[in-house]
Amino acid sequence: MIVSMVVAFSDNGVIGKDNGLPWSLPKDMEEFRRITSGHHVVMGRRTWESIPERFRPLRGRTNVVLSRDPNYRAEGAMVLTSLDEAIKKAKLDGESELFVIGGAQVYEEALESDVVDRAYVTRVHGDVEGDAYMTALDNRWTRSPLATWHEADANHSHAFTFERYERHRARKPTAHLDGWSLTHATSTCLRGVVSGHTGRPDLTDGTAVRTSSVLSIDLVNMVAETLNTQYMLGTPARAVET
Repeated sequence: MIVSMVVAFSDNGVIGKDNGLPWSLPKDMEEFRRITSGHHVVMGRRTWESIPERFRPLRGRTNVVLSRDPNYRAEGAMVLTSLDEAIKKAKLDGESELFVIGGAQVYEEALESDVVDRAYVTRVHGDVEGDAYMTALDNRWTRSPLATWHEADANHSHAFTFERYERHRARKPTAHLDGWSLTHATSTCLRGVVSGHTGRPDLTDGTAVRTSSVLSIDLVNMVAETLNTQYMLGTPARAVET
């Protein structure tokens, strides 16, 4: 399941004022509905209470409100005590993409706990007065080249841009050499490939490689080259990352 956040913030990092939005951007609201419809939306108590009653709960979505008060009730919404609990519940429900939609404290918790994979950002151009701020995305995030600019007009108080960011995740190695010398690992691996199995489960994804026929010499050369390249680069106790 993807964990995403949807947020609008100004050039000076403002996301809200007096528990509301300090701008009027109808197209942003339309985009918010389009992105989140059919999914779980997770918000703090103050964000829930800032939504006009006639719009609560947000239609066509599973509304989840976070509150430390076990007696808090939000009609039409599920009340949970933590973001972690909300994520677990969404997974149990078979959700494909969960959306964190505010406010500032919930955004901060989501970013600090490093659970967010994607961010849908409406960047509001200009400095805006406010009392709630967004933590800037750091260099672990990459912006999609697909961004849409909108000018300010009679219906939109500010110019703004729709942006999307993806969080970098370190690739986990699926193999390691454990204490074997490179020469022994290479020769054993090559013998195993040719004969039908490596004899070393941890050189693959946890199960010994077994083949029904002798593999091509090209594959043998590829294995040797990969292992030797790792050695030349000085990669300690690791073989191949996938």
